Amino acid sequence: MRSQNAFMPSLVLMSVFLVSPEIAESRLTVAQLRTTAVPFRKSCIRKVGTTEAAVRAVENGDFSQGHTFQCYYKCALEKMKAIKHNKLDPEEVHRQVALLAVDDEIKPLTAMVNDCFAKASSEDICEAAWQTAQCCFSTIKELCPIP
Repeated sequence: MRSQNAFMPSLVLMSVFLVSPEIAESRLTVAQLRTTAVPFRKSCIRKVGTTEAAVRAVENGDFSQGHTFQCYYKCALEKMKAIKHNKLDPEEVHRQVALLAVDDEIKPLTAMVNDCFAKASSEDICEAAWQTAQCCFSTIKELCPIP
């Protein structure tokens, strides 16, 4: 049986949303979303055994990394709920974009998701995640939410 203390964080969070509805309706820019995803980045770097420098290199257009590194993007997209049952899930990404993104970024993010998820043709999920990230960073780097 759970103690009353186990429910306190939920009650506090719920009361904040009830008292301040603007908090519940706040949306984030892609830059803010990327900042909130920093723990995902760090976790995935450790999980696949890559480096921060390698991730930054991709963000700057160096797509020469190997298969092990491609799995970094699988990890990141899984944490972002963009991969479900080992398959890319653009519908979930569209749902998240609609809920979380600021209005002026929704349309370009939706177009990028449509384009980049369609271009990810590999049956290997690590490679498909990599293809998605490569497309994202090549399209509009500033709007790529992948950490």
